[in-house]
Amino acid sequence: MKSSMRCRALGVVCTLSMVMLAGCWPAGGENGVSSSQSVSESSPSPSEATTARTKVPASAYRTEAKILWQGSGNFNDSSTTLAGVPEGLLVSNAGGAEAGLFLHSWEDGSRKWWIPVDEGLGGSGFLLQKEYYEDTVPAGHVPVTVPLTRSRAEQQIRDVKDGALLGRAELERHGAVLEAESGALYVAGNDDSGTYGLSRFESLGATSPQWSGALNAGQLETNSRVLEREGRTEFCEFNKLGQEGLCTVSVSLSDGSSASWLPPGAKFLRIGEKKLVIDERGSHTLLDSAGKELWSRDLGKVEWAHHIAGSVILGEKSLVRRIDLDSGASQWQDSWGEASELAEIDGKAIVVRTHEVLQTAVLDVTTGRANFVDHGDAPPSAAIMLTADGRLVVAGRGTGESGLYAAAIDPGTGQQLWQAWYDGYEEVMALSGHLVLYNQTGFAVLG
Repeated sequence: MKSSMRCRALGVVCTLSMVMLAGCWPAGGENGVSSSQSVSESSPSPSEATTARTKVPASAYRTEAKILWQGSGNFNDSSTTLAGVPEGLLVSNAGGAEAGLFLHSWEDGSRKWWIPVDEGLGGSGFLLQKEYYEDTVPAGHVPVTVPLTRSRAEQQIRDVKDGALLGRAELERHGAVLEAESGALYVAGNDDSGTYGLSRFESLGATSPQWSGALNAGQLETNSRVLEREGRTEFCEFNKLGQEGLCTVSVSLSDGSSASWLPPGAKFLRIGEKKLVIDERGSHTLLDSAGKELWSRDLGKVEWAHHIAGSVILGEKSLVRRIDLDSGASQWQDSWGEASELAEIDGKAIVVRTHEVLQTAVLDVTTGRANFVDHGDAPPSAAIMLTADGRLVVAGRGTGESGLYAAAIDPGTGQQLWQAWYDGYEEVMALSGHLVLYNQTGFAVLG
């Protein structure tokens, strides 16, 4: 599939006739400085381990978390936004004497670099997506949004080492730009005719797309990641604990053609080389690696699904079940309640529930037995993280208390490893494996 394009040099706007993109990805950085981009390894094949991708090392949060450093900001009207990458905390200030984008060290808050707001197109400032932020690009890159009008924005990708601009694209506000581990760029959004589509650029230096194709507007979730595997590009959801779940898009890596086995509106779960396709009516069909149907059953609609600890677990509202891969029959089912998250750590299936009460359990996937342990009330906006060795770190507003609390818990037991309170703060975010507290006028980093 081809698209016509007209371009000028860096900083310019390029136009595609068949896709949504109204920007281009320059071969160099700002002021002609070459990009330091390197091609990363491809995504793991779906036949490899299904362990959750945690962001918190086993060495972190073993003892009571202390405030490492504090910063100022205007969170009352969202003039300040925060995001995290492994290299540090990103802070964007839309106004004031030091308006711009900053990267600060996680350890002590020292400034690593600063990009003034006037280097953002139109001088409108930078916006940072808080949740799932770093998962939209490979390590070493920083995605930034610059508002242009009420309906359009510019998506930038910058170098985490110095903030240098690596690429930019102009698109509709509800469009999306994701970068694969290979360095390929995927741009989704509307073209001038209103058609929603997807384009693949082979690298940040590409000035025209490798291919462009149609896409349903609802197929990309805010927690989607792009995975290139087995000759296909797939967009898959990951839950708050880092566990891969349902995928919404599967197109050919070479030409962008849609998978013939994935009906419109359907989702699928990767199970090694097999795929469990779930359509909008709740029909479940298991396909082998060649796309041959192995069985089909009407199991009803699901909200989430995971291939975890060698089992397929499906969830719909409060009902959870395990199905037999040989036949599709339910092997057990249980009621867990709302807001349940599931993750695999070292072969164990850990369950975390945050609806009204914080509860944890270690699930026996064979029998369905999950002895939930209560850990007290759970605020609606609680931040939760799993460490690489399976500890749960949680933070939020305590009932009847001023300020925020944070605690480390051994899931499935009544053991609370530590708990601490932090007065003067109102909300908390989990950013790249770190807890960040904030109020209307400032923030604090825990460690």
